[in-house]
Amino acid sequence: MTSRRMQFGVLLAVCACLFLPACRKGGGEGGGQLAHLTVTLSVDGNGNCVQKLNGAPAGVVSLSGGDTVTFQTDNNAAFALQFPPPSAGSCSSPFRDASGNCQWSFNNSNPTSGPAVGQPGTPFPYGTLSINGATCNLNSGPQPLGMRIKP
Repeated sequence: MTSRRMQFGVLLAVCACLFLPACRKGGGEGGGQLAHLTVTLSVDGNGNCVQKLNGAPAGVVSLSGGDTVTFQTDNNAAFALQFPPPSAGSCSSPFRDASGNCQWSFNNSNPTSGPAVGQPGTPFPYGTLSINGATCNLNSGPQPLGMRIKP
């Protein structure tokens, strides 16, 4: 009888190892998969900032909790993107680094964010964006460029 119990225990352990990982809930809101987004920054002929998500212009990029973003520019041009600086106890960026600190400044040497956090519907407009040393206009569209946590 002990042999059968051991066989059953081994079978149960093998099944758990095979099938339980497939049942894990994905991160983010609603159990969806976490996304890693690439946002391409550029300047139009009028000096207005432009951002594209998957090649399509996007005034505001919607994020799910836990999503990460890599910022880049066309032709690897130098860029500096900043959300408004954090104040005591407040972060004006949706991103946190691995230590949980506010991540509000991005550039060519630091282009990738930590996970997005924030209350659903919260907007996070950019503070400044410069490409190749020239600051562009963030407010040329119906709303300032930035990020938003999906409702």
